Amino acid sequence: MEELSNNEFYNVIILTPGSNAKKDLEHLFSEKLIPQTIFIDSANTFLQRNPHIPSETMYHTFLLDENDKAILVGNPITNKKIKELLMAIYEKKFGKIPEGEF
Repeated sequence: MEELSNNEFYNVIILTPGSNAKKDLEHLFSEKLIPQTIFIDSANTFLQRNPHIPSETMYHTFLLDENDKAILVGNPITNKKIKELLMAIYEKKFGKIPEGEF
């Protein structure tokens, strides 16, 4: 989706791993070309500064608009309805995604 939108739509991934997993994640991401911006938050700063985010993981994936307002909450990889909503939002802003691209 990043490439299709000329990088106007992009992913930011914030991971809060335990101390043992941090090295594994750093090694994994250093070996792979991943277009998303990935932050490893080993001090749990993101959630400390955003205490309004519920602890349930289903609320840990969200789409922000250009004003940093949450407009969709849920994981499109694990929830078909969220994926359909994400696609509709994307298509409204950037146009139709070619078949098989997402």
